[in-house]
Amino acid sequence: MSFQDRDYEENLRKFYEGTWLIAGWNQRKDKLLVQFDPHQQRLLGERLDRIGQRVAPEWARKDGRVSSLDLKDWGSQLQKAVSGGFERLVAALEQLEELIENRLNGRF
Repeated sequence: MSFQDRDYEENLRKFYEGTWLIAGWNQRKDKLLVQFDPHQQRLLGERLDRIGQRVAPEWARKDGRVSSLDLKDWGSQLQKAVSGGFERLVAALEQLEELIENRLNGRF
């Protein structure tokens, strides 16, 4: 495994697990979902997992199209949406999915 491959793999791990200073995707997802009932948690969790699977490889790459600042901004938007309840969070996830797809497909 090359140095670049190891760096990429380490960045993927950091994305999902975080570091001692910064929470990772999995912890942040759990925190977002805690207020919802189990059925809603499953639906939202599956959607967040799909978003994470799209975003993680781009964030982990040295020249990826997703930055730490993007993650911070998107996390703030989702956190605000949670206070509006299930429907508001679903709408925010739909907007985020569209934004991510546009970014990853070169349609900023």
